[in-house]
Amino acid sequence: MLPQAWPWEIRKGRELPSEFMRYLSDPELNGDALGGQVHWSVMVEPVLTTAGGLFLCFLMLTQMSGSLAGIGVIVLLAVLFLLGRLGYRYWEWTRNLIFITGKRVITVTGIFTRNVAMLPLGKLTDMNYKRTPVGYLLGYGQFRMETAGQNQAVEMLKHIPDPDASYRHVQNLLFGRGTTDVILLDVKTDKPVNVNWKGRFRKTATGGDLEQDGGKVDKWYEP
Repeated sequence: MLPQAWPWEIRKGRELPSEFMRYLSDPELNGDALGGQVHWSVMVEPVLTTAGGLFLCFLMLTQMSGSLAGIGVIVLLAVLFLLGRLGYRYWEWTRNLIFITGKRVITVTGIFTRNVAMLPLGKLTDMNYKRTPVGYLLGYGQFRMETAGQNQAVEMLKHIPDPDASYRHVQNLLFGRGTTDVILLDVKTDKPVNVNWKGRFRKTATGGDLEQDGGKVDKWYEP
C-alpha cells in the first residue's frame, strides 16, 4: 500500500509485486515480464504546479500588510493543498503499474480501489508506436493497442520508459509465439489422402470422385 519503487525492467514472474501473484497464471509466474512504473515524466506537471504555487504563496505572504494578516490562513491552506496534491500524485505514480508477460498486457491502477485490466496478446492485431518531440527529449513513448472487434480494457499505454527496447520486446513476443493457423492447399493427386477425419476417403474403381466410407476400408484403389 505504501509507495514503493518498481523501475521499468524485465523481471521473472515471481519477482513481480506480491499483489500480482493472484492475477498470473502458472506459465506467467515462470516466465519473464517487462514493466513497472511508467516514466517519471508524469511527475513533471505536479512538481511544476507545486513549485509555482508555493512561489506565489511566498510572494503573497511577504507582500501582505498587517491588516490583511487574516489571508495568511488561506495561503497556509493553499500550501498544504499543493503539498498534499504532490504527495498524492507521487503515491499514485508508484501504485499504477504496467506489466507485459508472454501472454498478456496487465495494468493495475488506483490507490484505495485497485482496478486490474488486461489484454491477451492473442487478440492484439497491431500496435501503434508514437514518440512526440517531448517524448524524444525525456525518453518515453506511447503504445496504442489495436484489436479486432470491440474496444478492449487496455487500449493506450502512455509514458512507457525505454520505448525502443520495450517496443522490440513486445514485437518479439508477438512474432515469436508462432501460429496455429493451417493453410490447406488444393493439390491434385492420384493417391488417396487420409486427412485424419473420422471417415476415410478413396477413389472409385472407375477413377471418379473420392467416396467416403465410414466403416472399414478393405483396400485402397491404386490407379
